[in-house]
Amino acid sequence: MKKVPENLRLLIFSIVALLMIVVSFKVFSYKAQDENWINEPIDVKVNDVVYENLDIGRAELPSVKRGDKVEITKKLNKSAYENTSLVLRVYGTTVDVFLEDKNIYSYGNDLYAKKKMVGRGYHMVPIEVVDEKNPTLVVKLTITEDMSSMWLDFFRFTSSNNIWGEIFKDNLFSIMLYLFLFMLGIVGYFVSLAMFFKTKIDNSHQLYSFAVSFFVGLWNLCTVGFLQFITNNYEY
Repeated sequence: MKKVPENLRLLIFSIVALLMIVVSFKVFSYKAQDENWINEPIDVKVNDVVYENLDIGRAELPSVKRGDKVEITKKLNKSAYENTSLVLRVYGTTVDVFLEDKNIYSYGNDLYAKKKMVGRGYHMVPIEVVDEKNPTLVVKLTITEDMSSMWLDFFRFTSSNNIWGEIFKDNLFSIMLYLFLFMLGIVGYFVSLAMFFKTKIDNSHQLYSFAVSFFVGLWNLCTVGFLQFITNNYEY
């Protein structure tokens, strides 16, 4: 294959660099409030087995199978938790959140009943002000597929108005890496395709490589919530 013209390479590199700068600016421009993440131990019950004082970010959660019932409980202190939001990320489970027996959030039950695939991603639940001084928060999950410990990997409380900014910072390295793969794939693919039509030289190995890079980057951007952010759709 002939060498790509210098001006074309400069244009491509400039476009990619500009996109990376814009995304980086968006990520770092969020300002977190002083009391942003509250990540405290919780009790997790899987069917009849209870696991106490687990830290979701560190604990090795047990494997689960389709139909298992999971219940997460947390005693809340009203002064610390009112006007906050619960943020959790689950994989292949329905979600029901109760505050003092009041259902304040529900997702996926209709899909599960119809035996359809239940989405995966972030769920953000505002914590309503309640009369009780120390209300009990209960999160009930119904597992919809056989999984290892990856069925829950994010369970935190935040008072920040910029929740997505906090999530981005928590996943910054992954987002930038997958965004690079995504942009490398799409730019490289179209450049290779254009060069193929121009030179008629077989470069299918390059096209395959860039296509793989594109889809790997796209899939992983979905799993870290990037597309949820730009579509303003929490579950997908």
